[in-house]
Order: sequence, then C-alpha cells, then structure tokens
Amino acid sequence: MSIPSTRRNTVNCDLQLPTNNLKVLWSKNFQSGESQFPFLSILHFQIIILGLFTMDNWLKICIVVVFAVATTGNEEATPAKLLFSKQILNKYLVEGMDIVIKYSLFNVGGTAALDVQVADNTFGPQDFEVVGGQLKVTIDRIPPGSNATHVVVIRPSKYGYFNFTAAEVSYLPSEYAAEALVGLSSEPGQGAIVPFKEYDRKFSPHLLDWLSFAAMSMPSLVL
Repeated sequence: MSIPSTRRNTVNCDLQLPTNNLKVLWSKNFQSGESQFPFLSILHFQIIILGLFTMDNWLKICIVVVFAVATTGNEEATPAKLLFSKQILNKYLVEGMDIVIKYSLFNVGGTAALDVQVADNTFGPQDFEVVGGQLKVTIDRIPPGSNATHVVVIRPSKYGYFNFTAAEVSYLPSEYAAEALVGLSSEPGQGAIVPFKEYDRKFSPHLLDWLSFAAMSMPSLVL
C-alpha cells in the first residue's frame, strides 16, 4: 500500500512600498490554511504596512518643519534704513511771514536706527529768522517700521528767489555699527518769496481803504 505524497501549493506575494523600497515576502499554504508567520493575521499585516507608510510620511514632515525652523532662526535682521523727506507746508512764501518746514523720517529696515541727527544748513541767519523749532535736532532711536517728524518755523527777512536744498541725516544702522550712515532728504527746489506789499495788495481785506472811502462819501450823502 503506497502512501500518496502530500502536494503543497505555495504562492509568493511581493508587496513593494514606493516610499522606502521595503520588500515584504509573505507565503501562505492554501491547502493547510497555515501561514509561514502564524502569529500574524492578514489584518495585522495590513495594519503594520499602513503604520510603516504613515511613519515614513510623518518623518518627512518633521524633517521639513525642523529645516524651516532652523532656516528662520538663522536669518539675521536687516540693518536700519531711513527714508528722509523735507516739505514746505505753505502755499505762499511771503517776506516777513512764517514759513513751516516739515522733516519726516521713516525706518524701512529690520532694526532700530540709533542716534539719529538731523541738520539743515539751508537757512542762513542773514536771510531767515528761526521762529520755532531747531534746525539741528537729535532723535535717540527710531524703531523698525516707525516714523518720526520734526517741524521748524522760519521767517524770511527779504524777498526774492530762494533755492531750498536738502537737509542731512546721520544715524547708526544697528547696535553693533561702528560708523554712522549719512544721507540727504528730498529737495523742495527753488521757490519765490514775494514782497509783503504785493501779497497785502492781493489778499488783504483793505478795511482801512473801505473806511476812508465811507468817510469821504458821508458829506455827499447828507446833502
């Protein structure tokens, strides 16, 4: 009596993961229903594969986040940079009348500007009188993204054409800067200072003239 030989059919299934090229070989005997890994069921096997795939994605995300944080931490703040403007606020420039000059500073840099010094040497004492404010002023600091303004009131002593040139500014761009930066403001340009008599003739209400005219007209009205 011959004993029939037991024939075993084995099927190999290769699962290739695209992320880490992990190759898993799983064999199962379809006749006996037993696996080469008896402690793993199909459900457990799928959970392990899904976990490996998820861990791989989270690892990539963590690497990207750490790199971004490190890059941001290594970025240095840009030094201070001031924009400087000089404006004449008057519509008419008149001999012997006040002229308002406005100086504006704006810090477009990433750090504070320190020891800011503004000087305007345009208005000499022989041509102008300083009525309010100072032509030289010091500002301790201007934070990044902030502005500072300064106003000076002058009074011209004579009429004629005058060239309003730029003012100067000097400042330290950072706490560790050894040398100060020097810059110039915008230039208002040439302007005409008109004589007071001409301005008064055009814009004065002429009350005295009207009173004199009324006084001279009274006798004729009485008659």
